[in-house]
Amino acid sequence: MPLFAVIPAAVCAQEADYPRLTGIIAVAQAVCDAATDGLGELVYGDAVIVPIDLDGDGGNTPDALPDDVVIDLNHIHCSLAVSLWTGTGGAPVHFVIDGTTSASWPGLFREAERMGPDLPAVILLARHGTACDGFGARPCVQAIVATDGLFSTVILPAPIEAE
Repeated sequence: MPLFAVIPAAVCAQEADYPRLTGIIAVAQAVCDAATDGLGELVYGDAVIVPIDLDGDGGNTPDALPDDVVIDLNHIHCSLAVSLWTGTGGAPVHFVIDGTTSASWPGLFREAERMGPDLPAVILLARHGTACDGFGARPCVQAIVATDGLFSTVILPAPIEAE
């Protein structure tokens, strides 16, 4: 299956326009190969690659190639090692801005909300409860913002000791 078969043809032109995306998928294939002695193939779901304007620069317009995408490994599997990336806390979700910069967190991508017309999207990622100092089934959501070519999220303070 060609790499960009999961993105509508009108959205993608050439793999060279997406260097980071191409690299992430190549690593996924290499991990699949290593886990299956080269016999596994990547199987793509409908929402593996989601074009979305994460940084608010207007780069994802209908007339242009999207410069920001989400690559959600919850929707991609290795044919002979189906649970390779997934677990109770979800799989790695990669966020790519401007086609070249990315960061990833394990979880389940839920949505990206814009808090204003000229502001970057606030990415909401459902995480395993332990990411919020809880247990597996405890609800936990991480907010992430892409701005100035970087990703920002809250860093939790050290636990407060009881007196």
